[in-house]
Amino acid sequence: MLLYDSDNSREDMVYDCINKEIEHGRTAIYASVNADNVEHLSKLASRINEYDKNVKEGNLKVIDSKQCAERARDGDTRPLDDLEKAVEQTAKEKQTSTTSSHVLVVADCADSLSKDEKYNECCKVEKSWQESWLKWKRQGLRISVICPHLRPILDNGEEQSIAVNHTVKLYAP
Repeated sequence: MLLYDSDNSREDMVYDCINKEIEHGRTAIYASVNADNVEHLSKLASRINEYDKNVKEGNLKVIDSKQCAERARDGDTRPLDDLEKAVEQTAKEKQTSTTSSHVLVVADCADSLSKDEKYNECCKVEKSWQESWLKWKRQGLRISVICPHLRPILDNGEEQSIAVNHTVKLYAP
């Protein structure tokens, strides 16, 4: 769980995490509700080292998760299953290659829901990620998931309800 106070601090932390993963020969997946936004992708491309090369080589995957958020708003988290399967497939492919098998996922679907004050739906998405992470761990897959959340909009109870599905809490400066 990554708690942030502004979009700038979120972006700085997310882009730094992605760059570090790639620098260490690992794979990063950026699953964003804004993946279809040209301006957002342009900013991402400008902040990720050797963006085009890393996308081409499979070191960075950008996945549109807007449908996951839209369906989750209605209580349906099934589209998240496809996203989680894509993450699992990437990790399995990396496991059989000569590169590092660790995969970092930055997923902002739950953040989108909490910003819309859909906390129950947000918690369902977070629980789904946690269940997948536990399954992946049992399978020996090395996958970490970072879910950013705008801290100022969360009261203590909401933050705790979301945090229960995470093993680590990070704060963006």
